[in-house]
Amino acid sequence: MRSYGRAAALLALVLGCAAHSRVTAAEFRSRGVHEHGSATLDIALDGSTLDIALHSPAINVIGFEHEPRSPQEKAALAQANRVFGAPQGLFVLPEQAACASTGVTLTPITYEHDGEDEKAGAPHADYDVSYRFNCAHADHLDWIAVKLFGRMKGMRKITANVVTATLQTQVELTSDGTRIALRL
Repeated sequence: MRSYGRAAALLALVLGCAAHSRVTAAEFRSRGVHEHGSATLDIALDGSTLDIALHSPAINVIGFEHEPRSPQEKAALAQANRVFGAPQGLFVLPEQAACASTGVTLTPITYEHDGEDEKAGAPHADYDVSYRFNCAHADHLDWIAVKLFGRMKGMRKITANVVTATLQTQVELTSDGTRIALRL
């Protein structure tokens, strides 16, 4: 099984180097900004393998950015891990592509403190999960519908970075526009 890092490296290389693309290297580097209400999806299609990586401030997913203290906070984290640990209901793929989930990687949250928020030492935490699909008929994988807005608290936008054999683009999704084209 190929590592998720290969798809991420491919995505970074293509987006960073594709001068003719609508995405510039500076725009791609800005993906790392921790912005409440925003998340990033990195999508790479390599042959029959589709990799999707979700990067979001934890507050969007679980409602807070500190280590869970109360039973309610612990339950919120456990519920998020159940929901985001399974791609069913999060992504809709064309039935004709015959895609099957082959892996999910939930990265444990690392809780950090910095002084760049409104108050010194404010907590920061990111929620990261990666999905892998094998698509028997990837030539029919023309789009992905993203169903994350109903699952993430206060989500206003999702920036999707997309790399396929024929397309390198960046798309901004909102609750009114959740479909990503994978072909020109």
